[in-house]
Amino acid sequence: MSDKVPWMACKWTAELMKCFDLTFKGDILPGFDPDQVRANLAELFQINDPLVLDELFSGDAFILRSNLDRKAAADYFRKMSERGGKAELVTRVVSELSSPEPEATAAAMGAEPGPVSGSTEGMSPPADPLLPVMDDTPAGDVNTLELVEQSSPEPSTPSADEVIQRLQQLQQEAQAVHDDKLEQLQTLQEEIKQQTAEQLESIKQRRAQVLLEAEDTKTQLKDLEQEKERLFTEQIDRITEQERALSDTLEQAISSLATEHSQRCEAARLSCDELQAKRQQCRDDAAREIASLEARIAAIRKQCEQDVDSMDRLLTEKEQDIQEIEQGFSAREQELKAEHQSELETFSARREEHTREFRSEQEQLRQRQLEQEIEHEEMLTGLWEEEEKQQHQAQARLQQLEITRKRHQRSLEQRLDRLRKEEEKVGRGELSLT
Repeated sequence: MSDKVPWMACKWTAELMKCFDLTFKGDILPGFDPDQVRANLAELFQINDPLVLDELFSGDAFILRSNLDRKAAADYFRKMSERGGKAELVTRVVSELSSPEPEATAAAMGAEPGPVSGSTEGMSPPADPLLPVMDDTPAGDVNTLELVEQSSPEPSTPSADEVIQRLQQLQQEAQAVHDDKLEQLQTLQEEIKQQTAEQLESIKQRRAQVLLEAEDTKTQLKDLEQEKERLFTEQIDRITEQERALSDTLEQAISSLATEHSQRCEAARLSCDELQAKRQQCRDDAAREIASLEARIAAIRKQCEQDVDSMDRLLTEKEQDIQEIEQGFSAREQELKAEHQSELETFSARREEHTREFRSEQEQLRQRQLEQEIEHEEMLTGLWEEEEKQQHQAQARLQQLEITRKRHQRSLEQRLDRLRKEEEKVGRGELSLT
């Protein structure tokens, strides 16, 4: 190795540039038609394949555009929102390497101009459209070590101690960057845990509120059922009271008719007795006057016989009248009984109808109560499923963060291993800048 080596320096020239990825998970904004949203997004991104469009709305996250600057990202986000798609912007920090004179550096090292050597670990090419999102962490934030020729008129050879000191300084800076990344990951994990706990607490409160509402609804239904039973009982009592009053009225009418019938029958019997007494008196008078009125016996007998016949006819007519009166009272009694029976049947039918209506309303109330209970069970099931889904998402997010932390740790270990190897080479005097 030559004693004189052109004096070179190690310089960090990585400049961080913030870009954005436009991602879409198939969600649709409220108030938009799903079919119209599919057609709008197919027109916006010129998607002609129905299978690709179905995959886009499958629920998985896809990167529609990557490495967008702030203006382009805002423009795409606005277009997506106007067309009904719920897009998300994921921040990506990209390292932009700075090499002022790569040709001069290569010429000083005796090599052809070409790409600047350095660490490219963690760099990834721009994502293709519709590429599933595998990691939300920024890519390409790895500092690149670059050798730059100094413009000193008299180059001198750096000592091994200076090179070792510079490498140690670079190692400390890399360790500090790694510690910052770990601290950010831990902070993000704590925030996710806190958000998950808050969401679980909110779900528990909603579930308790739903249970309270179910209890209130059940109490209201029970009160309504008791009120219906009370009204039904009052209505039955009122109908029973009306039946009792009508029955008393009919009994009074029947009793009055029976009394009147008895009075008329008694009057008819008295009239018959009087007629029989008169007939007997006439016969007695005729018998007493026979002796004194034998001359007039023929005429008087004829007259008496006529009178007797007339009285017999009157008696027969009276008896017929009595029979007709009795038949009339019997018919009237039958009619009253028939009317009473008809009204009783009417009241019975009305009572059965009210009973059926009450049972129908009671069955409807029970059906409504059953539907309310089923609905509350479905709401509780949905809340439990949402709670499990939130827990699964939180676990998946934590696992993803753990994978990212391990990847960064491996990257740092590899860089530290390279730095140790270069330090050993410097210590052995085998440093090569080519």
